[in-house]
Amino acid sequence: MRSIRLNLKERTKLSPMAGFVLAGGKSSRMGRDKARLQLGGKALLEHAIDRLGEVCEVVCIAGNRPDLAAYAPVIQDRYADCGPLGGIHAALLQSRHDWNIFLPVDVPLLPAAFLHAMAEAATQSHAVAVIAEHDGMLEPLCALYHRDLAPYLALSLVRKKFQVITAVNQAVELIAREREMNARMLVVRISAEKFAKKMGEKSSLVKKWFLNANTPREMATLERKWTSIQKDNP
Repeated sequence: MRSIRLNLKERTKLSPMAGFVLAGGKSSRMGRDKARLQLGGKALLEHAIDRLGEVCEVVCIAGNRPDLAAYAPVIQDRYADCGPLGGIHAALLQSRHDWNIFLPVDVPLLPAAFLHAMAEAATQSHAVAVIAEHDGMLEPLCALYHRDLAPYLALSLVRKKFQVITAVNQAVELIAREREMNARMLVVRISAEKFAKKMGEKSSLVKKWFLNANTPREMATLERKWTSIQKDNP
């Protein structure tokens, strides 16, 4: 699998939006701090920050992790212990940008070019959410969210409904009613398989992009895939 890289023109054209690494998890199944795990000589957190930095003007960390402030500014959750939804909500409240890209801390194989394509789709739509789609399933933690979503996501947090995709769907429905729009127009799905095909990649290889590491065994798999990719791209 060759890595998909942005050309020089794309690298210098940063999107006017903020990027947030979702790094507030407790890493309980990993047994140690996942954000600081090393991959290819860099912490997973550094990989995520670098990836977003290829696309966004500003990159921050979303989550109650003041100990990570040496890597990037940290946005504290307004609602504690609510999982990724709390981090997304706090980031949208804090952001000065309309559009904001979110990326989990543990998906270092996702190419920046795919994030760039998602960013372009956001700026060319009337949507409030642009979400990655892989194998027919949405990946709501790899997504762009408009800051207009913040007060609607807060409703789910207050009700202790923390599933991200459910909260986003409910927020979209409320916004659609207020704007008298079809809710489908407010969400854009970006198929990773279709993007890979457009870039000349085999769609079957896309599953590597979304590999994450919640356990030591999954981290070992990620390390093997990373090593394989580096060998293919010396």
